Amino acid sequence: MTERKRVVIIDDDRELLEELKEALAGDCYEVHTLADSLAAINVVRELKPHLIVLDLKMPQMTGFQLASELKHTSELAHVPIVGMTGVFIEAEHALLMSMCGIRHCLKKPFSPSQAIEEIEKIMQAQQSIVER
Repeated sequence: MTERKRVVIIDDDRELLEELKEALAGDCYEVHTLADSLAAINVVRELKPHLIVLDLKMPQMTGFQLASELKHTSELAHVPIVGMTGVFIEAEHALLMSMCGIRHCLKKPFSPSQAIEEIEKIMQAQQSIVER
C-alpha cells in the first residue's frame, strides 16, 4: 500500500476548507485544514506535509507572508505551495508569489476537480523528482 500524501489547506473561508477536504479525502490524501494563518506555521512544522494549499488574502498573516516564512524553514523549504486567489492575478503578483516560494496558483473561483487536478499534477512531478 502506498503512503497517503499529507496535504495542508490554509484558508480563512471555513466553507471552502470543508469542500476541499471532502473532495480530497480518500485513499490518496491525508488532508488537514487550518483557518488560522498565525497557527499554521507550527502546525505545518509538526505535520510535515507533502503539499500546502494556501489562500493569499487572509487576516493576521497573508499567504505571501506565510509562504515566505515556510520557505525559510529548512525542513519545509522543499514543500510545494499552491496559492489560491481571486484578487492577486496581475503580473506583479506572480513575481511576488515566485519570490515567496509559491510556484503554482489556483484562481478563485475554482471547482474541487480543478484543485484535485492541480494537486495531482504537482504530486506526480514531485514523485518523478524523488525517483531520479
